[in-house]
Amino acid sequence: GLGATLWRDGAFSAGAVGRWRFGRDQDDNDALAGMGDIRPSGEAGGFLRYSDGTWLASAELRYAFGGFSGLVADARLDRVFRVRQDLILSTGPRLSWGGSGFAETYFGVTQDQSARSGYAVFQPSNYWFGAIAAGATWLINDRWSAIAFGEVGQIFGDVADSPLVKNGSATQGVVGLTIAYRFLP
Repeated sequence: GLGATLWRDGAFSAGAVGRWRFGRDQDDNDALAGMGDIRPSGEAGGFLRYSDGTWLASAELRYAFGGFSGLVADARLDRVFRVRQDLILSTGPRLSWGGSGFAETYFGVTQDQSARSGYAVFQPSNYWFGAIAAGATWLINDRWSAIAFGEVGQIFGDVADSPLVKNGSATQGVVGLTIAYRFLP
């Protein structure tokens, strides 16, 4: 996503954030047959962050539009270890929440979807996901950095009872590598 810090006071900062959420194609997985496609969504909102060099805590609240409408939020707390001047390691818990718009779009089953897919009708009220994550950041120079990360977590709450989750797994994991460029100091 994209973000802009609009306020900074010591270790605290706040600003605007925008994110892109990819959609879902029912043809990508046999378990999604009959569920229909979900268009991509944009998400816009704000963040609040605390960072003293040893700890990083942040929270985001965003409103989505496009493939689904509604609120989503993320929170994280990281212990940060500066191993070398150009290498930073971090680890800590994550918590994500999605309101009914997100939960119904990605995990709900409407009457029409039930008729096409064979899943029972399911209408969740919200989405919760808790995880533990770790990352390594290599500061290539003053502007560029490379970030490797991994996360494993659990879907919980009423969304965990979705037929889509039951057909797969409530335990989810992700690994990735990103390249970042900082425009302003």
